[in-house]
Amino acid sequence: MLDRRTAAAIAAALVVGLVLRLHAWTGTIAADDLTHTWAGDLLWDQPIEPDMPLPMGYDVNGRRVGVNLPLALGAAVGGPTERSFATVTLIESLLGLLLCAAWAGALGGRRAAALAAWLAAVAPIEVWNASLILQDVLFAAGLAGAMAALAWGARTGRARWWLVAGLTLGYLQYVKESALIL
Repeated sequence: MLDRRTAAAIAAALVVGLVLRLHAWTGTIAADDLTHTWAGDLLWDQPIEPDMPLPMGYDVNGRRVGVNLPLALGAAVGGPTERSFATVTLIESLLGLLLCAAWAGALGGRRAAALAAWLAAVAPIEVWNASLILQDVLFAAGLAGAMAALAWGARTGRARWWLVAGLTLGYLQYVKESALIL
Protein backbone atom coordinates (compact mmCIF):
# COMPACT_ATOMS: atom_id res chain seq x y z
CA MET A 1 0.00 0.00 0.00
CA LEU A 2 1.05 3.55 -0.64
CA ASP A 3 1.54 6.02 2.14
CA ARG A 4 -0.07 9.45 1.80
CA ARG A 5 3.13 11.14 0.73
CA THR A 6 3.77 8.68 -2.10
CA ALA A 7 0.14 8.79 -3.20
CA ALA A 8 0.30 12.60 -3.24
CA ALA A 9 3.51 12.54 -5.31
CA ILE A 10 1.95 10.16 -7.84
CA ALA A 11 -1.27 12.21 -7.96
CA ALA A 12 0.75 15.38 -8.55
CA ALA A 13 2.67 13.62 -11.35
CA LEU A 14 -0.66 12.58 -12.87
CA VAL A 15 -1.95 16.17 -12.82
CA VAL A 16 1.28 17.56 -14.30
CA GLY A 17 1.24 14.79 -16.89
CA LEU A 18 -2.33 15.66 -17.85
CA VAL A 19 -1.54 19.37 -18.18
CA LEU A 20 1.51 18.67 -20.35
CA ARG A 21 -0.43 16.22 -22.52
CA LEU A 22 -3.27 18.67 -23.05
CA HIS A 23 -0.77 21.39 -23.94
CA ALA A 24 0.92 19.12 -26.50
CA TRP A 25 -2.36 17.75 -27.94
CA THR A 26 -1.63 16.08 -31.27
CA GLY A 27 -4.63 14.14 -32.59
CA THR A 28 -4.69 12.79 -36.12
CA ILE A 29 -1.43 12.64 -38.06
CA ALA A 30 -2.87 10.84 -41.13
CA ALA A 31 -1.04 7.54 -40.71
CA ASP A 32 -2.38 4.30 -39.21
CA ASP A 33 -4.58 6.47 -37.04
CA LEU A 34 -7.03 6.88 -39.92
CA THR A 35 -7.45 3.13 -40.29
CA HIS A 36 -7.84 2.74 -36.52
CA THR A 37 -10.50 5.47 -36.33
CA TRP A 38 -12.32 3.83 -39.25
CA ALA A 39 -12.23 0.48 -37.51
CA GLY A 40 -13.10 1.98 -34.13
CA ASP A 41 -16.13 3.74 -35.55
CA LEU A 42 -17.28 0.75 -37.57
CA LEU A 43 -16.10 -2.04 -35.27
CA TRP A 44 -19.44 -3.84 -35.22
CA ASP A 45 -20.30 -3.16 -38.89
CA GLN A 46 -17.33 -3.06 -41.27
CA PRO A 47 -13.98 -2.75 -39.48
CA ILE A 48 -12.02 -3.68 -42.62
CA GLU A 49 -11.83 -0.90 -45.17
CA PRO A 50 -13.12 -2.41 -48.42
CA ASP A 51 -11.22 0.07 -50.61
CA MET A 52 -7.83 -0.70 -49.10
CA PRO A 53 -5.71 -3.23 -50.93
CA LEU A 54 -5.47 -6.49 -49.06
CA PRO A 55 -3.81 -7.57 -46.88
CA MET A 56 -3.18 -4.05 -45.53
CA GLY A 57 -6.78 -3.31 -44.55
CA TYR A 58 -7.14 -6.67 -42.86
CA ASP A 59 -3.76 -6.53 -41.18
CA VAL A 60 -4.22 -3.21 -39.45
CA ASN A 61 -7.91 -3.41 -38.65
CA GLY A 62 -8.52 -7.11 -38.28
CA ARG A 63 -5.49 -8.06 -36.25
CA ARG A 64 -5.30 -4.94 -34.11
CA VAL A 65 -8.78 -5.19 -32.68
CA GLY A 66 -7.24 -4.55 -29.25
CA VAL A 67 -6.60 -0.95 -30.37
CA ASN A 68 -9.90 -0.56 -32.13
CA LEU A 69 -12.05 -1.79 -29.25
CA PRO A 70 -11.21 1.13 -26.90
CA LEU A 71 -11.63 3.52 -29.84
CA ALA A 72 -15.09 2.04 -30.46
CA LEU A 73 -15.93 2.76 -26.84
CA GLY A 74 -14.69 6.34 -27.29
CA ALA A 75 -16.85 6.72 -30.40
CA ALA A 76 -19.86 5.32 -28.54
CA VAL A 77 -19.40 7.83 -25.71
CA GLY A 78 -18.25 10.96 -27.54
CA GLY A 79 -19.15 10.28 -31.16
CA PRO A 80 -16.70 9.41 -33.93
CA THR A 81 -14.62 12.57 -33.66
CA GLU A 82 -10.91 13.23 -33.58
CA ARG A 83 -11.28 14.59 -30.06
CA SER A 84 -13.06 11.50 -28.73
CA PHE A 85 -10.55 9.13 -30.33
CA ALA A 86 -7.55 11.13 -29.08
CA THR A 87 -9.14 11.30 -25.62
CA VAL A 88 -9.09 7.50 -25.52
CA THR A 89 -5.34 7.46 -26.11
CA LEU A 90 -4.90 10.27 -23.58
CA ILE A 91 -6.64 8.13 -20.96
CA GLU A 92 -4.48 5.16 -21.96
CA SER A 93 -1.39 7.34 -21.54
CA LEU A 94 -2.38 8.43 -18.04
CA LEU A 95 -3.19 4.84 -17.15
CA GLY A 96 0.27 3.92 -18.43
CA LEU A 97 1.78 6.51 -16.10
CA LEU A 98 0.06 4.84 -13.14
CA LEU A 99 1.07 1.37 -14.32
CA CYS A 100 4.71 2.46 -14.62
CA ALA A 101 4.48 3.62 -11.02
CA ALA A 102 2.96 0.28 -10.02
CA TRP A 103 5.72 -1.63 -11.80
CA ALA A 104 8.51 0.46 -10.26
CA GLY A 105 6.80 0.24 -6.87
CA ALA A 106 6.66 -3.54 -7.07
CA LEU A 107 10.36 -3.68 -7.89
CA GLY A 108 11.81 -0.84 -5.84
CA GLY A 109 9.30 0.44 -3.33
CA ARG A 110 7.49 3.71 -2.79
CA ARG A 111 10.22 6.11 -3.87
CA ALA A 112 10.71 4.20 -7.10
CA ALA A 113 6.96 4.36 -7.74
CA ALA A 114 6.89 8.14 -7.30
CA LEU A 115 9.99 8.63 -9.44
CA ALA A 116 8.61 6.44 -12.23
CA ALA A 117 5.33 8.37 -12.19
CA TRP A 118 7.18 11.66 -12.55
CA LEU A 119 9.42 10.35 -15.33
CA ALA A 120 6.41 9.03 -17.23
CA ALA A 121 4.59 12.33 -16.65
CA VAL A 122 7.27 14.53 -18.19
CA ALA A 123 9.07 12.32 -20.73
CA PRO A 124 8.75 14.22 -24.03
CA ILE A 125 7.94 11.15 -26.13
CA GLU A 126 5.21 10.11 -23.69
CA VAL A 127 3.74 13.61 -23.67
CA TRP A 128 3.73 13.90 -27.47
CA ASN A 129 2.40 10.37 -28.09
CA ALA A 130 -0.39 10.73 -25.53
CA SER A 131 -3.01 11.96 -27.98
CA LEU A 132 -1.82 10.21 -31.13
CA ILE A 133 -4.46 7.75 -32.25
CA LEU A 134 -2.06 4.83 -32.59
CA GLN A 135 -1.39 1.53 -30.88
CA ASP A 136 1.86 2.54 -29.15
CA VAL A 137 0.38 4.22 -26.08
CA LEU A 138 -1.95 1.31 -25.34
CA PHE A 139 0.88 -1.15 -25.93
CA ALA A 140 3.18 0.69 -23.52
CA ALA A 141 0.48 0.90 -20.85
CA GLY A 142 -0.37 -2.78 -21.24
CA LEU A 143 3.29 -3.77 -21.11
CA ALA A 144 3.83 -1.75 -17.93
CA GLY A 145 0.74 -3.37 -16.43
CA ALA A 146 1.88 -6.86 -17.36
CA MET A 147 5.34 -6.21 -15.94
CA ALA A 148 3.82 -4.86 -12.73
CA ALA A 149 1.66 -7.97 -12.46
CA LEU A 150 4.69 -10.22 -13.04
CA ALA A 151 6.64 -8.33 -10.38
CA TRP A 152 3.77 -8.63 -7.89
CA GLY A 153 3.38 -12.30 -8.78
CA ALA A 154 7.04 -12.98 -8.07
CA ARG A 155 6.95 -10.88 -4.92
CA THR A 156 3.77 -12.28 -3.38
CA GLY A 157 3.58 -15.75 -4.92
CA ARG A 158 -0.11 -15.21 -5.66
CA ALA A 159 -1.33 -16.89 -8.82
CA ARG A 160 -3.82 -14.13 -9.64
CA TRP A 161 -0.98 -11.77 -10.58
CA TRP A 162 0.43 -14.34 -13.00
CA LEU A 163 -3.04 -14.69 -14.51
CA VAL A 164 -3.37 -10.91 -14.87
CA ALA A 165 0.04 -10.77 -16.56
CA GLY A 166 -0.87 -13.58 -18.95
CA LEU A 167 -4.22 -12.06 -19.88
CA THR A 168 -2.63 -8.66 -20.42
CA LEU A 169 0.14 -10.05 -22.62
CA GLY A 170 -2.48 -12.04 -24.53
CA TYR A 171 -4.52 -8.89 -25.09
CA LEU A 172 -1.41 -7.09 -26.31
CA GLN A 173 -1.26 -9.59 -29.19
CA TYR A 174 -4.32 -7.80 -30.55
CA VAL A 175 -2.72 -4.40 -30.03
CA LYS A 176 0.64 -4.93 -31.69
CA GLU A 177 1.95 -8.11 -33.22
CA SER A 178 5.40 -7.68 -31.67
CA ALA A 179 3.87 -8.72 -28.34
CA LEU A 180 4.54 -12.27 -29.52
CA ILE A 181 8.20 -11.95 -28.56
CA LEU A 182 7.19 -11.22 -24.98
